[in-house]
Amino acid sequence: MKCKFYPVFIFILFVLVINGCIDQEKRPDIERYQEARWGMSKGEIRSLVKLPLTNEVNNTLMYSDVIEDDNVTRMYMFDNNERLFAVMIVFELPSENEEVFRSKFIKIYNRLAFKYSDADKYIDEGLDKRGLSATWEFKKSGIFLQLIIKKPFNKLVLGLVYLNKEYAEKILWGLAS
Repeated sequence: MKCKFYPVFIFILFVLVINGCIDQEKRPDIERYQEARWGMSKGEIRSLVKLPLTNEVNNTLMYSDVIEDDNVTRMYMFDNNERLFAVMIVFELPSENEEVFRSKFIKIYNRLAFKYSDADKYIDEGLDKRGLSATWEFKKSGIFLQLIIKKPFNKLVLGLVYLNKEYAEKILWGLAS
């Protein structure tokens, strides 16, 4: 079974790793998502995460969760050495209304900006183009928040990715070869 969010993740990964670093020294690096630290194994994550495992595809463990009354899928992603390098959260909002998605994007953005300061890069283009996105760069990690229309299904997708750029870069270059 192929992960339906994989193309979106690859795009996000590419943007974060290739995009370059703005001013990473202005805030402390992040070395984890919640209690999951970069480099942990699948076994360690299975023991740590107390949510229902809904699927395992390639090097990704998927869990169902609820964040502030919103159903989400949390995807813990591992490199070929089974080291955790990213956590992607996809919001499964009940409405396909663009305003509902934009409102949720802004709420998440404000929470992240309060914790980490304003994003290093913020894009607000049509959802049929690059969409609405915000990127926070750290020395070895990054956070990427994006709202887009996923083609070819024309469905709104709101995702949040935390990742370790060192491990992600190795994955990205491995995909390119």
